[in-house]
Amino acid sequence: MVLIGACAQATPTLDSSSTGGDGGSDMSSTATVGMVTITVGSGGGGGGTPCNPGDSDVDDDGDGYTEEEGDCNDCDPNVNPNAVEVIQTDDSEPVDENCDEVVDEPPTTCDDFLLLESLEPGDAARAIDLCKRAGDDGSPWGLVDVAYVKADGTPTQPGLNVGLLDHFGPPVTPQAGARMLALSTGHARKWGHHPDACAGSCNFSVNDNPPPGFPQASGPCILPYSINDDTALQVELSVPSNAHALSFDFAFFSREFPFFVCTPYNDQFVALLDPPPMDAINGNISFDISGNPVSVNLAYVPHCDPALIGDYGNGCTIGANCPSPPTPYCPAGTSFLTDGPETGSTGWLTTTAPVEPNELVRLRFAIWDATDTALDSLVLIDRVRWLATGGITQTTPSVPK
Repeated sequence: MVLIGACAQATPTLDSSSTGGDGGSDMSSTATVGMVTITVGSGGGGGGTPCNPGDSDVDDDGDGYTEEEGDCNDCDPNVNPNAVEVIQTDDSEPVDENCDEVVDEPPTTCDDFLLLESLEPGDAARAIDLCKRAGDDGSPWGLVDVAYVKADGTPTQPGLNVGLLDHFGPPVTPQAGARMLALSTGHARKWGHHPDACAGSCNFSVNDNPPPGFPQASGPCILPYSINDDTALQVELSVPSNAHALSFDFAFFSREFPFFVCTPYNDQFVALLDPPPMDAINGNISFDISGNPVSVNLAYVPHCDPALIGDYGNGCTIGANCPSPPTPYCPAGTSFLTDGPETGSTGWLTTTAPVEPNELVRLRFAIWDATDTALDSLVLIDRVRWLATGGITQTTPSVPK
């Protein structure tokens, strides 16, 4: 597996057998229930040494629930009414993690009938597969609140800069369910597939307020002067008692690649997590191995036209610090970019970041145009899920669902 994003303090090594960002343990398995994926250690979500939990009003396993409060296995902290169900994929005995008397519930979806043009924040949450609200079924984990905001968190009303897409051209389909969220500095529509699509320079607002610490410079490249055309979706989540990380998939597209690499005209996508994990950068959890936010300066833009290698970084004006084209250049070719003006894409990547069980977290997905308002960029977001193992904050190529 190619490591794209990592801890800002060190460059970790990721074993190809790792499934949950836990350092490459080969004693884990991954399963999906609904749109929630859980990676569990050996022994799954339950089982193990028999025990006598004792008094029914005592929380013997320290998971916050007693038997009287619905804990169906007070010997296992991964089993209680506030846990996420795990579908067992190995030979161990399946376990009812969430104590609803059903073992390994079949997957469910919640975005089958969403409309492309919907501006309801709740529909955006469903499009990224946040199906469960806190309090559903009596358990407190899940979606607490959702809103469209500006990059700095100020409430806003979106328009064509957001969309709930069932595809982004023939090769790009949702990672889970029927829809995915698109956030754009222009129109969140695919050119040639919708009458409201934009050829690549559609303006909304200028001189907006960035989040603290942004816009962020990329290595030796010139710092963007301002942010414009920004939009964001912010979700507040209550973490399940057996979750130690959250994860999501995204794909970034831009018309700025390759000419404007290492220039101040550098649209950026960030995912701001609060409280931030130790290895976040200004709260951002989506960055490359050099700490750069997701942009055309990302160290991983494999989907592009190899014939345009001569344009790489030609807009750069900082002399010897201008980068050379990576090798190999555009190894994935243009198939991910068909039928549209986008000239570069990361393809599907996965960001994972540690969280604490039972805590309340806020995650803001934000995109903006830097310095100018021309040459739009877009990010697709999908498959938000919980993981039962934690690890470091990292972004890696997505594993097929």
